[in-house]
Amino acid sequence: MELFSWRAGFWATVPPAVVGIVTALLVVPESRAPRTARVDAPSVVLSAASLLALVWAIIESPGRGWTDTSVLAGYVVAAVLLTAFAARRARARHPMLPPALLRKPRVGMAALALAMMSFALYGALFVITLYLQGVLEYGPWEAGLRTLPLAVALTAGAGTALPLLSRHGEKPPILAGLGVVSAAFIALSTTDADSGYPHVLLFQLVAGFGAGLVATAGTETVMAATPADRAALGSAINDSTRQVGACLGVAVQGSILAAASTAHPPADASFPDVRTEAEHLPEPLRTRFLDDAREAFIDGMTSAATVAAIVTIAAAALIWRFLPHTARPLPRTPAHHDDSAC
Repeated sequence: MELFSWRAGFWATVPPAVVGIVTALLVVPESRAPRTARVDAPSVVLSAASLLALVWAIIESPGRGWTDTSVLAGYVVAAVLLTAFAARRARARHPMLPPALLRKPRVGMAALALAMMSFALYGALFVITLYLQGVLEYGPWEAGLRTLPLAVALTAGAGTALPLLSRHGEKPPILAGLGVVSAAFIALSTTDADSGYPHVLLFQLVAGFGAGLVATAGTETVMAATPADRAALGSAINDSTRQVGACLGVAVQGSILAAASTAHPPADASFPDVRTEAEHLPEPLRTRFLDDAREAFIDGMTSAATVAAIVTIAAAALIWRFLPHTARPLPRTPAHHDDSAC
């Protein structure tokens, strides 16, 4: 991105993806479920289309207006498609997402924890990237280096979760992780114009550690509660809930940022545009214009952090109430279970 454009960030993922595909074909042994079923294509289409409509409506709401006809239509379409997906899932012979499996507290609650953790963390990573480049004025390369502590903290949290799982089961590390993530977002919501990078660094270290706890314990919970012959389905639930949470997190927190920051003219969430506009202003009006824009952006960022904190606290409350506690993780459900129980 430093040398070319933001599009290079997407192209940069292609070479490692190709290497991964080739390596998997050469090294990973083939495995198949003893019983196979047709792909539930209608459910795939309905779920993808409902998410697309919902994300579009969320993203467009600040710019077009929350009561704009097209935005309201987007929300309605998303609701209709999601309802159709639920109806299809209930009557399909081989549903893409078996309702009985999600009704298992360990699967449903762990998937919820993973989704809400991703909602908070990935949405914040999007906002923080804009903050590092727009407010603190780092270039793409400098901003990228300053987000690496998040990955380090995630690794540390994941490693810490393993002994906790073996001693106390899955519920304590999930609750502890959500609590730590919530505390990090509460701290981020106190950001002001003088905070600077140390405030962001602290957030990354704390939130990343908590997210590592949730990710490891949540994954273990989902996979342990899934029948062994349906491990691929458990893995799909584990991954898709994170991706949906991350997608909605970026859309919702980005929209909150845009709505809150543009509510304080002359600010705009797009700082390159703000700087371009400010170049034509005389001093000291230019400095005041940019200061107002930074202040408005920080207001939006802290509003998004507050919402993320509320989401993770609510998730922790649901986990505390509905996720059963065991002294240690349950063994994987035997493979011979009837499909109707899955």
